Amino acid sequence: MERLLRVVKKLRLEEKYNGYIHLKTIPKASEELIKEAGLYVDRMSINLEMPTEEGLQLVAPDKSHRDVQKPLSFVQNQIAQFKGDRKLIKRVPQFVPAGQSTQMVIGATPESDMQIMQTAAAYYKKFSLKRVYYSGFIPIPNSTSLLPQLGTPRLCFAKTGFIKPIG
Repeated sequence: MERLLRVVKKLRLEEKYNGYIHLKTIPKASEELIKEAGLYVDRMSINLEMPTEEGLQLVAPDKSHRDVQKPLSFVQNQIAQFKGDRKLIKRVPQFVPAGQSTQMVIGATPESDMQIMQTAAAYYKKFSLKRVYYSGFIPIPNSTSLLPQLGTPRLCFAKTGFIKPIG
């Protein structure tokens, strides 16, 4: 995360890059690094990886949704705090002005489309996400016995790239 922060700072401050930057944060990164990075990027993401905790435990038992929820909550609170500060102070820097997002891999674990959509809806609501991105699982031959060795990935709604609930 420190290296990512150095890169975005260099882009903004030294290279004077004013284009869009979407930064994927590193799980378990410190709040200080996330906060500083949020001052230099347009959008932040931390990947949920799998739609359910059970699915995540099947393929990555060392990870948990709690590890993703903590930084999502932190970024959400920082966005709100910076917006509140702008009402009181003339010059407050923007913090993650394009909001935050997450991503799920679909098809590696047996979740139904309903479970996937329920997870996405819950994360949109709880963390004020701007997008939930979906990636179809594509197995790597002979990589690990934990992941299914599918001939063709199971594709559902993931073809669109993202779906945002209406309302």
